[in-house]
Amino acid sequence: MMSSSNPDRAALPGPEGRTPLEAFEPSGSVGASTVPKLLLAVAALLPSAAAYQAAIDYVPYSLIDGFLTLLAAVGVGVASLLVVQRGHCRSVAAARGIGVLLALIFVFA
Repeated sequence: MMSSSNPDRAALPGPEGRTPLEAFEPSGSVGASTVPKLLLAVAALLPSAAAYQAAIDYVPYSLIDGFLTLLAAVGVGVASLLVVQRGHCRSVAAARGIGVLLALIFVFA
């Protein structure tokens, strides 16, 4: 049993009876500003998808094509991250859906 003067309090239960090492559980809420931010991300991804396609068609080297594809994937990932963070989306399923939706829009635009 640990005494109250022990500086190592990581194993002691918190105010709700849970230890601090237990996994965080998101609330599952989706902020009202998520949808407008998603529409802004779609509006930003449409011209970048057209620029990506033009660059892929124009550049004949496969190494540069791979770099452009990696750069596009990072761009779509950052766009979905910003939508989820700035839109205060706390639902894991909605966050995954936003990422998949933005990726599909980028690929098929």
